[in-house]
Amino acid sequence: MPEFTRAPARQFTEQSAEAPPPGALLLFQLRYTSSIMPKHVGVKLSWHERLLLLSFFFFALASPIFFLFTNTFLWKESASPTAMIMYNGGIYSGLIFGFIANRTLLLRVSAHVLYRISCILQGIVPLFLIGFAPRGTVNIVGLGLCFGFSAGLYFANRNFFTSLITQGKHRFAFLSLDQALATVSGVCIPVVVGWYLTFAQTTQHIPTITAYLHAAIFGFVLLFVSAIFFRVPDDVPQHTPRRVFVAHASRRWNAVRLMDFIGGLAHGVFMTIPLVVALTVLSTEVSIGKLQSGATIIGALSIYLVGKYRSKIPHGTLLGVWLLCSTIAGGLVAYVFSTWSVIISAILMGAVGPLYRTSTAHLMYEAVDRESNDDRASYLLDREIFLDGGRVIALIGCGYALLFSFDFTLRYGYLCASVVNAALLIAALRVSRYLRTA
Repeated sequence: MPEFTRAPARQFTEQSAEAPPPGALLLFQLRYTSSIMPKHVGVKLSWHERLLLLSFFFFALASPIFFLFTNTFLWKESASPTAMIMYNGGIYSGLIFGFIANRTLLLRVSAHVLYRISCILQGIVPLFLIGFAPRGTVNIVGLGLCFGFSAGLYFANRNFFTSLITQGKHRFAFLSLDQALATVSGVCIPVVVGWYLTFAQTTQHIPTITAYLHAAIFGFVLLFVSAIFFRVPDDVPQHTPRRVFVAHASRRWNAVRLMDFIGGLAHGVFMTIPLVVALTVLSTEVSIGKLQSGATIIGALSIYLVGKYRSKIPHGTLLGVWLLCSTIAGGLVAYVFSTWSVIISAILMGAVGPLYRTSTAHLMYEAVDRESNDDRASYLLDREIFLDGGRVIALIGCGYALLFSFDFTLRYGYLCASVVNAALLIAALRVSRYLRTA
C-alpha cells in the first residue's frame, strides 16, 4: 500500500478546492456550506471536505429516527428497558464485528462502495424491526447485531476518510462544523417525527405501526441520499488494515486506548439511563422529540462558541466543563426526581455533549496522525474495538442495574456515571500531554 503522509494529504486538499464536481445541486450545497461556516474560524474547507460534511449531514438527519424513535418503539412494545438493552447491546457488539469484517471485505470491494452500501443497509434493519415487531431475545439481539454490523462497515470507512482528508490545523474546525450540522439536524427531526407519531396515536387515523414504518422509510431515504452525495478523491489509497490490534503500541497509543474505552463506558451509560428516564417521565413521542430538540439547540450554541474560541481554550477545560455540567445534571435528578429536573438535566447534557465528542475525537485523530504512517486503518480499527467494548460493558451493567433496582438506577444513575466522566477527563488529559511532548 502506498505511503500517504501528511504533506501530500495537505497538498491534495488544497488542490481539490480548484476542481469542483459538476452538478447544480452540489454547487448549491457547497455555497450553502460556505454560508454556514463561521467567518471567525478562518479556514476554507476543500471541496471534498464539504462533500463529506454534506453526506454526514444527511446521515445525521436519519440518526434520531434510527436511535431515538427505534428505542421508543421497543419501549412501547415491551414497556421494559430489557428489549432496549438487548437491541443496543447487539448494535455495539455488531459494530466490532463490522469493523473487523471490513478488513477482509476491503480486499475484494473498494472502500467507496462499502461506505455507500453500509450506509443504505442501516436503513433496512429498522424496517424489519418495526414491520415484523419481533419478540424474543434471539430476534431482537439478532436485528441489533445486523444493524451494528452494517454500522461498523460504515464507520470504519467514514473514520478513515475523515482522518485522512482533514489532516492539518483546521481539523478541529471541520469536526466542530460536523457537530454543528448534526446538532441542527437534531433540532428539526425529533420534533417533526415525534409530532407525527403522536398525531397518529391520538387521532387514530393511522395505525401506530404504520406511522413508525413511515418514519423508518423516511430515514431510509435520508441514508440513500447520504450515500449518493459521498465523494472522495480518486487518489486516496486503499486502506485495508494490516492487523486487528496494533502490535508494540506506544505509551501514547495505550493512553488513547484507555481514553476510548472509558469514553465507551460513559457513552453507554449516557445513551441508556437518560433515555429510559425520559421515556418513563415523558410518555409521548412529541414530548421526547421536543426535549431532544431543545437540548440540541443549546448544544448548537455551545459548539458555535467552541469553534470561535477553541484556540484559547484547551481540551482539559472543555472536558472539565462537560464533567461539571454532567455532575450537576446527575445531582439534580438524584435530589429532585421530577419532570422539570429531567428536562433541565437533558438541556445541560445537550449543551456540553458536543464539547466531549469534539474534544475526544480531535485528540484521537491527532494521535492517529502521529502514530500511523501507511497503516492508519489499523489504528482506527484498534481504537474502535476498545471504544465499543466499553459501550457493551456499560450497556450490560445498565441492564442488570435496571433489572435489579429500576427506581434507584433511574434516580442515581446519572450521578454515579460522574465517576466514569472524571476518569475520562484524566485519560484525555494524559493523551493531550503525550501529544504536546511528542
